[in-house]
Amino acid sequence: MIKSHIFSNQAWWFVVGFIGLVLLMGLGHKAQAAERIVTIDGSVTEIVFALGLGDKVVGRDITSRYPEAVNDLPDVGYMRQLTVEGVLSLSPDLIIATSDAKPSKTLDRLQASGIRVEIIENTPSLDGIMHKVEQIAAVLGVPERGRDLNQVIAQEFDQAIAIIAEQQASGASQPQGIFVLTVRNGNLSVAGKGSRANELLKMIGVTNPVEQQIYNYQQLSAEAAININPDFIFMLEQGVSMSGGKQAVLNNPVLKHTQAFDQQRLIIMPNDALNFGPRLGQMISHVYQQWQQESSATRHTAKNGNQ
Repeated sequence: MIKSHIFSNQAWWFVVGFIGLVLLMGLGHKAQAAERIVTIDGSVTEIVFALGLGDKVVGRDITSRYPEAVNDLPDVGYMRQLTVEGVLSLSPDLIIATSDAKPSKTLDRLQASGIRVEIIENTPSLDGIMHKVEQIAAVLGVPERGRDLNQVIAQEFDQAIAIIAEQQASGASQPQGIFVLTVRNGNLSVAGKGSRANELLKMIGVTNPVEQQIYNYQQLSAEAAININPDFIFMLEQGVSMSGGKQAVLNNPVLKHTQAFDQQRLIIMPNDALNFGPRLGQMISHVYQQWQQESSATRHTAKNGNQ
């Protein structure tokens, strides 16, 4: 019995020692992993900087444009067209990307090369952003900073939504608007259900008439455009530029018989408006004010034209 008891104690201490060693190795891995970070997705980059670890970022993708300092960092291309060579050239020891990053085989090869790769869920909503912050803060070993950042994000979002709701309370009608990603060869790529643009339109009080007909991004026919007859067109700066400029978009034959064309209503949003990062509250306030100013200018022009 005594021999058995001694053996049990030895076994117990062996197990405790082994667990402690594993934990130390894990902590050591995390500490080393935070030295050279490549961020994939504008929201991830913003969150890492907002957590106070921007000095660890050595590279980012081209959707990362904020804060200003990231524009001085090397970029590894578009987040859905990543290459192994482009990322490896920066010698990262940690890659943080969202689940939107592609192709997956590139990320698999990076991980197989020994680099730590963390894939973060990406849902375009307030809860989705806060969960993203929580996950990234945990990866970087700063969960307290993540909780502090989430408090600020929630507060700014609630304030923005409250102001929009108050201003729209007296509105007589619910405006309809569509988000156009690009115009190519006369065809419009339009956002529907499941897209970040659709979620942003809902947050600022705009009804997307193609939400139920289109999933993510699909082309819109001239017949469909006439049927839905949107009041407003929303686009990113980059999309307008790639489509030949504001007038080229508004003169598109697909839009020719719509209210948006008649009133020349094109709302041009900042390129990072759809990041769904820590500045969500600021961004929806900004786009909402842009939309209101454009609406006022259109009404003023129409009123003067009728005099």
